Amino acid sequence: MRRLAVLPMLAVCAATLSAQTAAPAAPPSLNAPAAAPAPAPISPEKEAKIEKLISLMTTDAQIKNMITQTQQQLHTQVSQRAAAGTTDEQKKIGADYLAKVDAATATLNWEKAKPAVIRAYAEEFSDADLDAYIAFFSSPAGKDFIAKSPAVGNKVGDAARAQFREIAPSLQAATREFNEKMKAATPPTLSPLDPPHAPAAAPAPQK
Repeated sequence: MRRLAVLPMLAVCAATLSAQTAAPAAPPSLNAPAAAPAPAPISPEKEAKIEKLISLMTTDAQIKNMITQTQQQLHTQVSQRAAAGTTDEQKKIGADYLAKVDAATATLNWEKAKPAVIRAYAEEFSDADLDAYIAFFSSPAGKDFIAKSPAVGNKVGDAARAQFREIAPSLQAATREFNEKMKAATPPTLSPLDPPHAPAAAPAPQK
């Protein structure tokens, strides 16, 4: 049950977080279709249930942790690329790039994603659904399920990674073969330094 509830929440959150750093939308066209009607308001009672469910499932903490990990991973990756510069100009370009990435990822946070997550739950789950989830996750069995889920998730992840390790050699071999065949099938290009081939001379007219 928890997987069914968490996955859509994480998906919505990921989309929301991505949108926070996206480029601004282009101005609307004169022929653009009419805007979609505003979504129906969520009652305070239902919103309170959703927030309670989020807290019981520790989903807010999971998403906050996901954001932190994403920020750290991006910082590390970009730092490595930025450090590749050798000249002063390249180092400055790398530092500017890292600063912009850090500034963008710093805007990612749970509070910005939370409204979209609540909206998704409100649209997909009825009050009766929420009551049932809250009752389960408030029970000893539900709390035990929450407590053991990280360990179960790690074991499932290990099993999935083991399968990917098994097929990694085949994937690498297929990739090498693809690159070699594509290279062999690519027609040669004429270098700007190479003189163009002169057309063959026309045969002399018969006398």
